[in-house]
Amino acid sequence: MNNSTSCVSINVQDILFNLAKQKDERIFYFLEKDKTLINIQDGNGNSLLHWAVFLNNVYLVYYLLENSNNNKKNKRDKRNMPS
Repeated sequence: MNNSTSCVSINVQDILFNLAKQKDERIFYFLEKDKTLINIQDGNGNSLLHWAVFLNNVYLVYYLLENSNNNKKNKRDKRNMPS
């Protein structure tokens, strides 16, 4: 687990990524409650922003760009999309 997720339980991380993948608006509730969740990364180093772009979730992309450290890189290459 990398530093950005060391304080986040796997269950919360899994929930957030599943909400993002389902385009579930409840993700915004969690992100508003704890802004540190914005920059979490999955096991491949992909952030919520990576996934939001990959899934064409425009609302989540906009929210994350406005609120996150969007200079994060995934483990493979910052240009690659989630796999």
